[in-house]
Amino acid sequence: MKAKINNASLFEQKVKDILSRKVRPYLQQHGGDVAIKEIKDGNIWVTFKGSCKTCPSAKLTAEDIVEGMLRAELKEELKEVYLVTETDAELLRFAKRLLNK
Repeated sequence: MKAKINNASLFEQKVKDILSRKVRPYLQQHGGDVAIKEIKDGNIWVTFKGSCKTCPSAKLTAEDIVEGMLRAELKEELKEVYLVTETDAELLRFAKRLLNK
């Protein structure tokens, strides 16, 4: 069991390293960023920040840029990358106020 924990943490470290070296600099050029939501069994859930969060092409960016750069180094270790879209709490309250008028 201990080896599995070490492998999981090694995979997580690799993911964080690739995001820092390759993905973040690319996204930051466009006013955005990426954050890890969860890593489990070779699957990675990410969220976008900044301008990438509201970009209409966010799903394509997650597939082409984030997953592509991760897969180039992680190969078969990486199963899937999922983009988690979240609604800002303040925006949700504003929308509810508009709908209730």
